[in-house]
Amino acid sequence: MKEQEVVRRVMKEKQMTQMDVAVACGKKNQSYISMLLQGKSMRVDNLVKVLNACGYDLVAVDRSGIGRKFTVTEEPTEEDDMAEAGETDEERLRMLIEKIVDEKIGEIRWR
Repeated sequence: MKEQEVVRRVMKEKQMTQMDVAVACGKKNQSYISMLLQGKSMRVDNLVKVLNACGYDLVAVDRSGIGRKFTVTEEPTEEDDMAEAGETDEERLRMLIEKIVDEKIGEIRWR
């Protein structure tokens, strides 16, 4: 399933229009959402932003069945505020995901 299909299903479930989602994302018109839905692919940070705006989180689950999972949200952290000026959103998101994975793996080891 492509990112756009996930977003469309979420919007339908929540009965949200493109304008509703755009406003929830802090945009002034629906062209932002329209552009994302028409693209071939969607950046992870944009997917997280749109899902969060619809009241959903992106959750990664360990396929091995051990039950490990973590949630990716766009909530700002102190690290985001202190991020280097040249760092892209994708690089910050990748580092955040790696940090969350490391923390969750550490928690599981101590159980």
